Formats: sequence, structure tokens, C-alpha cells
Amino acid sequence: MVNIDFFLPSNLILRRIYLGYLFAQGAIWGLLLHGRARVYTYLPDSLRNFLTMPQFTALLDEFGYSPVIARSYIFGGIGLYWATQK
Repeated sequence: MVNIDFFLPSNLILRRIYLGYLFAQGAIWGLLLHGRARVYTYLPDSLRNFLTMPQFTALLDEFGYSPVIARSYIFGGIGLYWATQK
């Protein structure tokens, strides 16, 4: 399995900065492209319910994937995973 996806940073301070940044970027691009700030601000809203990378790694292990190799980007906000099922 190869997976790249959004995750919540484990560090609470970095999580707030990351979600704030995504909200600001979404509002700016929403205004510029569509004249409405809320067009893209749903992204950080939905990410609040996502897992952290350690939580996702634990789930992969629980469902029989090994070895799990993970690389994080943007303070753990983006994760790239490689794993094979046992």
C-alpha cells in the first residue's frame, strides 16, 4: 500500500498553526477565485476530525500491515506511507 494524505499534526501548537494557515489560505483563494471566502475554508474544518500520523500507523499495524514506513511533511500535516500486508 502507498498512501499520501492529510493528517493532524501531533503537536497541539503546530496543529493550531497548520489549521490556521489552511483556513487563511482557503479564505484568500476563495475570495480571489470566487469572491467568497468560505469556498475553501471547509478543508481545515474537515481536517479537525482526521487522525494524527501515529494514530494512523497504529491502525495499519492493527490491521496487519508491516513494515510501515512513514514520512511526514508540513509538521505532520501531510503523511506519505508505504506498507505491505502480513
